[in-house]
Amino acid sequence: MRAFSFLEILPNIMKDLSTEELYLQGCQLVGVVPVRYFLRNLAESGSATINLNHHGLGPLGAKALAIALVTDMHTTTLELADNSLLAEGARYLMEMLRANFTIHNLVSLFYCSPVVINLSTRGKQSINFWRLPGSL
Repeated sequence: MRAFSFLEILPNIMKDLSTEELYLQGCQLVGVVPVRYFLRNLAESGSATINLNHHGLGPLGAKALAIALVTDMHTTTLELADNSLLAEGARYLMEMLRANFTIHNLVSLFYCSPVVINLSTRGKQSINFWRLPGSL
């Protein structure tokens, strides 16, 4: 049995839904509890930055977030440090970034090192790793 990419199933759930509605649908689809902080910030923020540092998303939470952001046209920076995304969660986010052209910076924490992926050129993605004092 073939595993389906979440981008393949999106047309079935999108149908002119808002980012908030897509997120709630994505959470239901993957079986995670929605992060209310994210929903609140979508509703009240005029900021182009979404900071979800330290919210314990995990790989499936990253998948729900990726489903919501694939069509988002306002966010330019996504901060996801300390969320235990693992390789699986990173894969969902990278898949989303192939379709979303407004997110230019993804800040995360993989394997105890902050990672900043600069997506401003799309054709030439740059990934910057910084080793902080005291990190592994």
